[in-house]
Amino acid sequence: MADPAPAPATESGKGNSSSIIVAVAVAVVMLVGGAAIAQFILLPQIVKVINAKSAAAAPAGGEGGGENKGDVKGAATANFVISDILVNIAGTKAGRFLKATAYFDAPPAVVAELERKRPQITDIVSATLGQKSLDELSDPGVRGKLRSELLATINPLLETKNGEVTNIYFPEFIIQ
Repeated sequence: MADPAPAPATESGKGNSSSIIVAVAVAVVMLVGGAAIAQFILLPQIVKVINAKSAAAAPAGGEGGGENKGDVKGAATANFVISDILVNIAGTKAGRFLKATAYFDAPPAVVAELERKRPQITDIVSATLGQKSLDELSDPGVRGKLRSELLATINPLLETKNGEVTNIYFPEFIIQ
């Protein structure tokens, strides 16, 4: 029997290279399209969700002193923030710790003074929290007690006559 006739000679790889070019072009279009969707559709939605959650978790103002209109008395207030307070819980032999964030509501002049005294205020908050036992920190009313104790300690230290810290919030209060 005779061998079958050989296929006509074509440029070797021409069909393969054009399919590779098409595949690369499709991949590039898909990457660019995915990036555009992420940038213009998904990212704004994610930012909305994060802003909504952070607004619900803490008073407006953010780190260090944003303005916040609408105090109970109608006066403008600002926020002073101490983040990532980490202390060992008393009586646990350093086996347990507390991580907290404290927001202070006060008039802008008082927030400016708190900012100048940040190391001293941070030390007062850390020392007050670090003196509490696990039983005290587990009490449902602990935040109110801490709020009262810290206000009674911090307000007398203020030199400004333009007000005082009106409230303290603990949006992060984790016992580990």
